Amino acid sequence: MSLAKLLKSIIDNPEDLSTLPQAVELASKMEEESTSHLDRIATLQDNYRKLLQMVPIPGNEPEPEPEPEPLATPDQAVAEIIEGMKNY
Repeated sequence: MSLAKLLKSIIDNPEDLSTLPQAVELASKMEEESTSHLDRIATLQDNYRKLLQMVPIPGNEPEPEPEPEPLATPDQAVAEIIEGMKNY
């Protein structure tokens, strides 16, 4: 029997509360199912967010890091020092 029918029978005959335990039991089951469904929905939403984070967005790629300049050789360093001294 549905919760609505149980409650209607209590409303129709308030003296007869024999269906009240069934109504309480059914309401408790419905509440547990609702909680279970809400927990499952929350889990699915979290999983969906995690999956969306994995999807690459075009045009949102990180900038490539510039390549470091190659180190100067000792000969290049000496030549640059000599060139700098000529300007003084």
